[in-house]
Amino acid sequence: MIKNQKQAKATERKLNQLIQDRDSYQKNNEIQAGSAKYRLALNGFNGLIQDLETQLQQYKDLSEGNFNLVNPNLHNFSEALIAARIAQKISHETLAERTGILEQQIQRYEATDYEGAKHSRMVDIAIALGLNCNFEGTWLMNQDKHITFDLPTGVSQQEIDELTQKVKLNGSILIH
Repeated sequence: MIKNQKQAKATERKLNQLIQDRDSYQKNNEIQAGSAKYRLALNGFNGLIQDLETQLQQYKDLSEGNFNLVNPNLHNFSEALIAARIAQKISHETLAERTGILEQQIQRYEATDYEGAKHSRMVDIAIALGLNCNFEGTWLMNQDKHITFDLPTGVSQQEIDELTQKVKLNGSILIH
């Protein structure tokens, strides 16, 4: 996912270089046009080009305020936070002011797709972005026995209770 204008420009440069390289490859290997090696190389170029074009189009759409996330879930929640910020044209600085988090920390979160962010931080950011999320809970049953899960490392029951209360008050995000 392209997260800023600098990355978009670098992706455009890489895309243009790949197109030039593909065209040069085709021109210099016309004799081998029917070989498996040629087709494999050409498919590699075309796959990379298509991937970069898709990423650039997604960033362009977000930059124009088009924010559509199909099937939001916990696996793409960090992407939703970044996409919502871009689509709303909110700078890292503004998001930092809204959340009380340092701008540099928000930049680090985005650079790592929120990998090191606590759940409560992600909820605060979602609220600051005006996101209303609802993730359906899934219960696993083993015949008549209810399966329970241990809390993830670093998450306390108190933190879950506080977040649940915050959600009930703000109606912003609910994770079962």
